[in-house]
Amino acid sequence: MASASEENRIFTLIENISNLGIKIEDLSSRTDILCNITRIYVKIAERTRNPEILRRALEHSNKVSKLVFDFNGLREQARVADATYRTMGMKIQALNLIAKIEEESRRIKDLSLRIEVLTDIAAILQALKETEKYEESIKRIIKSIETSTTPLVVKIDSYMIVYKHFIIVNDNKRANEILSIILVHLDNGIEHSQKGEILRTVVNMFIMIADMPQQDKIQQLIKAIELVKKYENLDDTDLIYGDIFKQLFTCENDDWLKQNLEWVASKIVAMEKSRIKIDSIFGFLTKIYADKIEFASDRIKDLLAVLDGIDKTKLGPSRYVAFMLMRVQLDGLFVDPALFFKGVETLLDELLHSSQFRKNLQEWVMQTLQGVITFFKLARPARVEYLEKGIGLTFNYALPDIKNEVLKFIILAMVEHAASTKDGELLDHCIDLSKKIEILDERIFVSVAIGHAFYELNNIPRAQDVISACLDELINITKPTSRIEARIQLARAIITRQYDVDGTLILLEDAVQDANLYLVKVTNKTVALHEIATEAMNVYITLFEAEEEAKRQKYNAIMTRAKEEIDTHTRKGIENAIKLYDDALDMMNGSTDRYEHAFITEQINRLRTYLQNFSETAPQQAIQPLQMESSQKDKFKVSKSDIGYKQSVLWRKKREMVYSVEITNNAKIQISELYCRIKKYAGEYLELMHDSVQKTQVLKPNGTFTCEFNFIAKRDVVPSKAIESDISFFDPVSESTVIIDLDPPSTSAQFKFFEPKTTTVDKFEKLRQKMEKKTHEIVIPFNVYLTWKKVTSLLKKLPFAVVQRDYNEIAGQFFGVLRLYAESRWPRMKRFSTLIQIVISGDGNEHESNVKLEFFIQDMPIFYNLLNMFQELIEVFECPNVECNAPLDKEKLVPDSYGTCKFCNQMFYLEANLAKLDKPLRLRTVTLQSLLDDSQSLDLVSKRIKQLKKDGMDEFLASFPVEAKEKYKIALEKVSKGEIKARDFLAESIKNGDDKLIQSILTRRD
Repeated sequence: MASASEENRIFTLIENISNLGIKIEDLSSRTDILCNITRIYVKIAERTRNPEILRRALEHSNKVSKLVFDFNGLREQARVADATYRTMGMKIQALNLIAKIEEESRRIKDLSLRIEVLTDIAAILQALKETEKYEESIKRIIKSIETSTTPLVVKIDSYMIVYKHFIIVNDNKRANEILSIILVHLDNGIEHSQKGEILRTVVNMFIMIADMPQQDKIQQLIKAIELVKKYENLDDTDLIYGDIFKQLFTCENDDWLKQNLEWVASKIVAMEKSRIKIDSIFGFLTKIYADKIEFASDRIKDLLAVLDGIDKTKLGPSRYVAFMLMRVQLDGLFVDPALFFKGVETLLDELLHSSQFRKNLQEWVMQTLQGVITFFKLARPARVEYLEKGIGLTFNYALPDIKNEVLKFIILAMVEHAASTKDGELLDHCIDLSKKIEILDERIFVSVAIGHAFYELNNIPRAQDVISACLDELINITKPTSRIEARIQLARAIITRQYDVDGTLILLEDAVQDANLYLVKVTNKTVALHEIATEAMNVYITLFEAEEEAKRQKYNAIMTRAKEEIDTHTRKGIENAIKLYDDALDMMNGSTDRYEHAFITEQINRLRTYLQNFSETAPQQAIQPLQMESSQKDKFKVSKSDIGYKQSVLWRKKREMVYSVEITNNAKIQISELYCRIKKYAGEYLELMHDSVQKTQVLKPNGTFTCEFNFIAKRDVVPSKAIESDISFFDPVSESTVIIDLDPPSTSAQFKFFEPKTTTVDKFEKLRQKMEKKTHEIVIPFNVYLTWKKVTSLLKKLPFAVVQRDYNEIAGQFFGVLRLYAESRWPRMKRFSTLIQIVISGDGNEHESNVKLEFFIQDMPIFYNLLNMFQELIEVFECPNVECNAPLDKEKLVPDSYGTCKFCNQMFYLEANLAKLDKPLRLRTVTLQSLLDDSQSLDLVSKRIKQLKKDGMDEFLASFPVEAKEKYKIALEKVSKGEIKARDFLAESIKNGDDKLIQSILTRRD
């Protein structure tokens, strides 16, 4: 990937383009640029799986909505929501964003535009496998169309959008139901004069679907044809068939056309509108020629005769030139190529000598000369004589103002042919021909194309010479649009061919400057900024893919070496293989390379197991378990639906655990705000139950609102990873507790109820009375680790400016608690603010240590966001037993002490190493047998048993079977009196199978 400085330059470049776009006065151009920047960020985020870049995309989509409210901004946000889940596996965030977009979409007045946004949302819900929400969304969409008072034409347009959605998600049954509704309207509810317009709308939707990837284009076009056949008496049938045939003649699958040649030809001949007839005949005949489709020569002559029978005097200048070019091209293809060039010369003579074409003479001449390129691409000859003739015609007929531009296009076609045929001599000839282009603004594009072609031919020295010459010439280009386009093309050349990042970015940065300083026309500036931003994206992705390829090669080399080491069947070889596999794991991203990560981890575990039972005398037998059958690999695969749940691929047994959070609101939320928050998670419950509620009513003084979230996690117990959840809360209206199942799990709801909306000025005094001099203390026990570096880096991410910060910096490690104190104040400025004091205290380096941070914030919700952020630092360990990997209860983890996994009963020890600041804690498995040789553990057993005598043994033994209590009590009393040594007690307990007794003693808290 790009270095940090290169990455910053690329994103600074994109941000500069965004800022220039914001300054453009034309609203549509401004929106286009911001939407484009959003799409660019989404593409980069999807390719690199970088959530920070996805956040940028969301920011830009928000800018669109702020600058101008239109459906483009919401559609961009929908794309971000889609990428959030598909690429990042962040299901909850995607659902929250979708809820926001759906709410905003209500402001779109145009029905069809609103349906566009809502079907985008529905598609995402369907991909998320949120079946219930998806069905509700579809019902709302269809109902909104049915109940709309808009004209029927708009309704049908909206229905077609829904039809397109069902086709995309492969729901053909409902797609046909929607189509049936449309056809009923078409047959019964529409005036005859409107039917043609609506039929064309329906057909255009078929055509649009046909152009989509993963759709069978020919099948969609056949559907359109079959539909039009039912309404052939309408006036617009020619126009509709013309639209369909245009797509049919560009379709790669020509089986249907071969079987229906006569029907298509007859429909074309029967067309009344000459413009559509001309285009259809030309498309039909060129398709036959290009695909070598058998069609009777007499029928071809008939079609050519139809063209000759068209009254050319009724054609305008533009249509006349286009028609004559088509006609001579068909003569060149089906009769004799010489007829084409003779016809072009005749047409050029007519253009130059007829007053009819004097108004736009340059345009018509250029169009005719460029017809040579079209003919060359249609005829596809082996050599370039046709283009050579085109150059000759250009010198003979082109007007001075267009000669250079026409030469550019013809020579570019020649360069393209040389690159595809690997003809180096032809490229040299193109260099000589390019010298005939007198204007640098046109010539440089030919030179850049020649440089690219030399790279294709692997002639690197020649390519570099050509590109270097182009770079030297840049400064002499006079036309700003040409200079910008040249910079973009050269940037593409040197990043894809030479990987010169600095040179590429300099070119793009200069292009932005040119666009800002010299482009006055809004359309030119919009196009230029769009192309520069797209190229900046390509640069970033090119660098990322180059880095990925290098990693992939290194990874493959490591895996090959590891296999070779295993094949030695020696202890040393296996140990080397484990080290190599560890190196491979370090190169991976555990969240994106999940299959490989799980597979290698399993291999490492097997190798280590193998080493424990290693026998030099029978290595072949011992190493057999390392061979993983291909069928076993399936258990490591993770489907897309799993990503949102953050499942542990190594934890295969179903686990369930309840995690609860209880919060009291301190009576500071209005009922209206309270209901607004609850509705997100409890659906329409309160609206249905209490229609008469006065939403402006404030909670009673000293009243509380308590809600409890129960997260049932089948794979992890971390709340943010729950896959089932419910919320229970006290309903202040009915004065009863309500329990609502959350589907999907809205785990991000925790603390979010306490984000009041902006308070108006007239409510300040009431708020001051409630909040002044109130102090809140929230204690978060964290029994993992929290470094000073993590605290400071976290504070830098806070979404507010720190007004005052006073702290004593200390290094090292903290075990204990994190306390957050919030004191609300009302300064003279009449602005509500809160003093936050964070105190981190605990045992660091065997001394009591405190870290204090104080700062003011001006918005109370920040306090809860801060709390959320610190909670995320609390790591949850997994059981060290590789067959279990269940998350451990964080409340029962204490550094330098024993614990037991409640699922597999594995005993472990949480070891603290303060000298290792980056990872000071680690879990290690403990076997009861190993305790016999551990003096520290024996001392702890002795100490705990003596403490039991003080605290009361009966209470400790209450959970044990009645028949064992007396035996255990006698043994424990002997240890406490010193009659039996702790080691002998442990050995006897192990021998008798009293594992639970030993575990209870070791894991007991003092």
